[in-house]
Amino acid sequence: MHTDTDANSPIFESTYALNQLVAFAQHTDKNLFAALLMSVFGTDLNVEAYTKLHAALLEGSMANPLYQVESQSSAATHYDATVRTIFVAETEIAQARSQDFESLNLLNAMTRAFGEYLDSVIRQDVGELTPITSRRSPVKHEVGTDYAAMIFFCGPRTADGVVFATCAGDDLHLTLPNQERLPKAARFSAGDGDEKPGSFGHESLENGLAAVGFTNEERRSIYFGNWLRDYSQLLDPKIVRKHDEPKNFPSKLSRIALTQLVDLLALKAFHDLQVTPEERQAYTVVPHMLGVYRPSEHIDNPLNPATDALDPQHIDTDFEPLVTQGHSLLEVDQQSSMSAYVTRAARYMYDKLIDAMQAGNTIEGRRYFGEALHVLEDYFSHSNFVELCLRKRGYDVLPWTTETNCKHGFPIVTGMFGGLDVIASIAEPLGKIFFEVQNLDFKRTKPGDRSDAEQVLLILLAEHESDIPLAWLNQFLAWRDQAAADPLFGLYEVSTWIAKVPLMLLQNAINTTIQGILHWLGDNIDDYQTLSGHNPNEIAGLHPTHSQLAKDHDTHPFHDLAAYLATYAVQEVGRSMYQYWQGDTERDPATVAMSFIQHPNDDFWHDDIVAAWEAMDRERARKMIRLGGNLGDLAELQAQLAKEEEERVRVLGESFRNAPNSVSDIISNAFPFG
Repeated sequence: MHTDTDANSPIFESTYALNQLVAFAQHTDKNLFAALLMSVFGTDLNVEAYTKLHAALLEGSMANPLYQVESQSSAATHYDATVRTIFVAETEIAQARSQDFESLNLLNAMTRAFGEYLDSVIRQDVGELTPITSRRSPVKHEVGTDYAAMIFFCGPRTADGVVFATCAGDDLHLTLPNQERLPKAARFSAGDGDEKPGSFGHESLENGLAAVGFTNEERRSIYFGNWLRDYSQLLDPKIVRKHDEPKNFPSKLSRIALTQLVDLLALKAFHDLQVTPEERQAYTVVPHMLGVYRPSEHIDNPLNPATDALDPQHIDTDFEPLVTQGHSLLEVDQQSSMSAYVTRAARYMYDKLIDAMQAGNTIEGRRYFGEALHVLEDYFSHSNFVELCLRKRGYDVLPWTTETNCKHGFPIVTGMFGGLDVIASIAEPLGKIFFEVQNLDFKRTKPGDRSDAEQVLLILLAEHESDIPLAWLNQFLAWRDQAAADPLFGLYEVSTWIAKVPLMLLQNAINTTIQGILHWLGDNIDDYQTLSGHNPNEIAGLHPTHSQLAKDHDTHPFHDLAAYLATYAVQEVGRSMYQYWQGDTERDPATVAMSFIQHPNDDFWHDDIVAAWEAMDRERARKMIRLGGNLGDLAELQAQLAKEEEERVRVLGESFRNAPNSVSDIISNAFPFG
């Protein structure tokens, strides 16, 4: 209750808050206006109440509250709904006149009281309560606080020196504090991840280049090219949308969106190489640099065994043509005992090395070099080269093929790509970003800065069939840019509304978007499980899957042996390239690399490495060899890997399957863009 006021109290007038709300309505779509006000005033009012208010503001028919000076009050302002009057403490008016920045406290208190007034107008004059009684409208204090935060964040900027009220005919001017220094944008720290001893990946293999003279920065730059080939696998024909087809999210994404996602991941993984604007430009991942999934760039078997498979070149001409049973690429050369697709991949590696030799020790040249090394390393981890090395030494390990009419009986083969490896490589980094999205708060940043989670949302929401989610997110970010530069931000940045509501309103669209990505990951696991049961060791004409042959995981019995062989080959080619770039052109790096891509029965360089692997721990080597000869044990290991990846996807998805909160639920029902 307010105290009785003297008839001689000075006249207090203000239209500032109403004009601020009118300006907000004039520049905001009615649906977004309704969604934002619903987040402040509650979900027990139907959407029409808020759209009617929007119309009334545009028509100029919204009444302004009365203001009255109160001589004795414990609060700067308070609103009395029985008389629709905002009472302003006389002491606060005096302080606003005499002390710098006290005017800001008074204006803030008046804005909160106006929010309470607006709540009573909506409920008594405009809205109708929904029959859902379980939804609680916010209490009066929360309404005022949340409204003040919302109108600050979304409304017009408040100017220094503006007249926000008059008292006894005298203007009350707003005096703003100086803009405080903005925080620097957070950068992700460097790290090698959770590498375990005895576990080797492409980067750890290329760390061996230090032994031949390359600096750490040069090695990282070389690995960038290798990394690009890994992540080009994300652009799979099953998920890439044809450029002239309508949006079909979550089933398909555009090539540019997928490339932008990879660029974001590259910025996180290689931020140390992208310090200056020039470096950032050189390492920005663009479509022609990333490409798409092409089996020849990974030495994969290009066979698509599906009877209803479509030619991926109909989607994008950068994809390699469809390969089905009987294709010439599946034939085995009698003399080399190698499949034709392996020879094609070797030619790609050779050409990339020539490009690197010509480009020199530059960012571009090192990228080409890394792309070539990707194929060389995959030759040992993705083919049956290791198995044939051991069979050459008399061990009865599975060759993953049947005897063929060729010089050495068992030819070199690789596996059909099934998607499990790309899940392993992208699930964790994407998962980290998605969890950031889940807990995304609107925090103060330098105008224009976007967090990784926000960039992911901007990319993925652009693929949504509805334009509304992206438009809303862009609007929220634009409002934040303005707010971040506003001296008043300090008053509101701890507000729950500012921290949570903008992204909360988009939660359904976010959930749908992320579920689409997870669905694709799950499909790849299903594809793997469909193909993993067949046995190419017994049935002629059957081709192994990538997962059956791949030794990328440290659980595979020949993981470390494949890594030792690859490390030696990489160092030899690396030494040759280093010398070539230094001016010693006696050894041709491309020719050196090609000397490693051959059947183990045609050379002996690997014999000492295999023997050393055996001698290092003979009991363990015998155990690994036994595992390598047992189809059931290997199938169990492969099934366990698939189960682990499936569990990772499931756990990631669980956090986005919960029912949304009441606000986003109501918004989704009213504006079903999610």
